[in-house]
Amino acid sequence: MGKEILLAACLFVVMIFKKVHSCTDDELVLVQMISRHGEISPIKLYPEDPNPAEVWKEGLEDLTLKGKFQAYALGCYLRARYDGFITSDPNEVDVISGSKEYCVKSAQSFITALYAPDSNWEIVQQFPWQPMFIQYGNDTTEKCLSNPSCPAADEETRRIFSDEKEMLESYEGLIQFWQENSGRNFEGLEDIETLYNTLRTEANYNLAVSIMGSKLLELFTIPS
Repeated sequence: MGKEILLAACLFVVMIFKKVHSCTDDELVLVQMISRHGEISPIKLYPEDPNPAEVWKEGLEDLTLKGKFQAYALGCYLRARYDGFITSDPNEVDVISGSKEYCVKSAQSFITALYAPDSNWEIVQQFPWQPMFIQYGNDTTEKCLSNPSCPAADEETRRIFSDEKEMLESYEGLIQFWQENSGRNFEGLEDIETLYNTLRTEANYNLAVSIMGSKLLELFTIPS
């Protein structure tokens, strides 16, 4: 029986199914899995950032070594979980990715583990890798993985940002503190979010975080 797999990174969308004419109640026919890309480095640093860009050996806004491992480990888990349902045959899988570089690399890391070749597909003995085609940046992938228009989401975004000026004014003193200590001017909520994401990533990787950064993280961290 033939099998087809659809894989997308950023998000990962995996659909694994067998073409069957009939099945029993306990026969696996379809598997669907959704996951984001792995962890990435900060999109951009702030002027007073104590950590230079060189800290991120992959570069900014790219998949980190930890992010690659996350995607690879997920592929290992699913290969073991569905052993006997999928094979190493590259012809049974379509790989689709978002066009961001870290999305494509996440797909590569994931599919490397999920489709590690058996003896029928080995290029070099005992080398668990085979080339896999990844689609991205075309009409099909952009339609599935870009940000399609959603009237409800658009309306909610407009509602939130209609109060943006009022929100910024209500936290004027705090925002001034962040601006002075980060060296960055905030024109809107998106700038604050970018700074927060940078600080959170640096903290997660045990890098230096300033007093200003610690206060910002503390303010937006939900207690566990």
